[in-house]
Amino acid sequence: MTYLAACLICVAAIELFIRLPFMKYVARLGEIGRKTTWVIGSSRISDHWKEKVLQRYSRDLAVCSITLGLLLAIVLGVVAALAIAFDTVVQPAMPTLDYLLTVEGLLVATAFAFLYIALRRRIVPS
Repeated sequence: MTYLAACLICVAAIELFIRLPFMKYVARLGEIGRKTTWVIGSSRISDHWKEKVLQRYSRDLAVCSITLGLLLAIVLGVVAALAIAFDTVVQPAMPTLDYLLTVEGLLVATAFAFLYIALRRRIVPS
């Protein structure tokens, strides 16, 4: 029964991950990084303006990083809530969160996640 819970929690986490704007912020981090590299390497921009622009870019990087951390916390919070809800209803011998953190649980969750994503790509076109 714990296997079933792990698989259902994986499905919920994957679907939540897909629906939250993770990739938007990852792309934004890459864009800011490219701009930062260009500004630092440019000989046509004075050091005064580089300092001003790089402060703005560092703020943007911090905002994107914090946002990604909060999005990840949301996904982990949902996973924990689902595991606790399952444990409350079924009361398995080993708590679901404890199982998910074992080597076996991580392998089962990872294998199922890969299978689910492959199946989802065949059924739901992006």
